[in-house]
Amino acid sequence: MVQHADGETVEVLVGVVLHDEFHGKRLRFTGREIDRYDTSESRHVLYECGPGRYRILVSRFDDGSEIYPEPEMTDESGGISYGFLTTEQAAARWPHKEHFAHSFPVEDIDA
Repeated sequence: MVQHADGETVEVLVGVVLHDEFHGKRLRFTGREIDRYDTSESRHVLYECGPGRYRILVSRFDDGSEIYPEPEMTDESGGISYGFLTTEQAAARWPHKEHFAHSFPVEDIDA
């Protein structure tokens, strides 16, 4: 894979399994995996894609995968835009908050 200054090239599969066959596409973007966890039904991977920019891949073990934020249609021609989650949006969706500690407000409690 090609190395970039603020990450590496990541490739993920997104799509759905229908009738035991995967229908989807491969997405390629610059980022780096910073955390992952599994549940009984899925794997969740957090990617940092630059300062304050995140994506989350959710791979369900039985029926496919998707990336967050969800893609948006850019125009009538069917163009698709893949955005980023802000630090606050990613922290709200991710159960392990230590990756976002730098974004939490600081309160001085010394009297």
